[in-house]
Amino acid sequence: GYELVDKKLSIHPEESKWIKKIFNWFYQGKSPIWIKSQLDQSGMEPRRKKGSWSIGSISRLSKNTHYIGSYTWEDKKSEEVITCTCPPIVDETVWNQVQEKRTSSALRTKQKNRTKHFYLLRDLMWCGDCGSKIAGRTKPSKNEQHYYCPNKERNWVKGTHPKDKKWKRGKVGTHGCSTVRSLNIPLTDQFVWNKVLEIVSESSILKEGFKKDVLQSKYQSDGENKKQLQDGKKKSRRLMKELQQVQSSIAEVETNNLLKRYDLEVYQKIKSNLDSELKSIKDKIEQTRIKTKELGEQKQWLDWIEKYHHRIGEMTSLSETEGKDYLTGILDRIEVQYDSDKKEHILDIKFKLPLVGDGIEYQDKKNKKKGYRVVEGDPVTGVKIPLRDHTGKSKVPPNETIQP
Repeated sequence: GYELVDKKLSIHPEESKWIKKIFNWFYQGKSPIWIKSQLDQSGMEPRRKKGSWSIGSISRLSKNTHYIGSYTWEDKKSEEVITCTCPPIVDETVWNQVQEKRTSSALRTKQKNRTKHFYLLRDLMWCGDCGSKIAGRTKPSKNEQHYYCPNKERNWVKGTHPKDKKWKRGKVGTHGCSTVRSLNIPLTDQFVWNKVLEIVSESSILKEGFKKDVLQSKYQSDGENKKQLQDGKKKSRRLMKELQQVQSSIAEVETNNLLKRYDLEVYQKIKSNLDSELKSIKDKIEQTRIKTKELGEQKQWLDWIEKYHHRIGEMTSLSETEGKDYLTGILDRIEVQYDSDKKEHILDIKFKLPLVGDGIEYQDKKNKKKGYRVVEGDPVTGVKIPLRDHTGKSKVPPNETIQP
């Protein structure tokens, strides 16, 4: 993606186009294997090795920070890590999303290699006790469909449990997890799906009549969002240059001190001022990074609203993939806990917006033209799911009724 011009990194006009394509493919959810096939078919050869691309080189490329305008270099003698700047090729919002997809994919790598079945909720669910990502298991021959916490089996493989306690349920010392029972997949999918549709259908924030007024004022219009993203990127590039200048100044001061060109008091004062300036710039860079990430998430949310708000009445006709996309767009995560006394799972469903029980208050109920204010709800709602055996039959006593 780069070439050296006057001993400085400069954007390569042809290679940079492919770098952008690769990141956009990752952003769209394409796999490294799929991307490799596209690159091999295009005739674009990797720079360091003639011939076809390797999966490893594509994966390494996807996490290269050069493409958003910075990289680090470590001085082997002083062990000081210096942040350097270069011309960015990839949009920072796209790069951030690619890193999130990479992290999520890494957590699922072993499962993905074995997964043959569709799971609506698996990628959204976390164990509320140990923090592990919930796993899925489907065995059609045994009529088994389960979501479960994999903590126990992973500890088994690692050998963290004593041999005489390998079969013990729940926690064993500091290891293990209290979420010892699995969830029936069809039942869990149904309960969560129905609860989400119920919240969405009752949400004032998501109703068509308030979409423009509420969402566009709460976040920004699409144009304002793009402007703030551009301003953030400019600020980030400026701060990176300032960071590099301060680091160069520190290196020069250290050199002069080693050469005894400073009195100790003068050196300490200059070094202290530069260290303070360095910390201040790093803090500003981090704040800008967080703000850029938030703006990217807001843009995704507005795109989701644009895609699905008018289809609330058509949710039952969505395909499996569309349903999963719908939930991924509106939910942040689902935490699972097990109540052994009541023999039920408790799911805390967290939305990306405070939609649960939200509403509006008119300034004058008799004259609604005078305006209104939005009353935010809660971002979390709970669902209780009764325990099922492997056939899907309830283990809750007949006289108990649990509603989704």
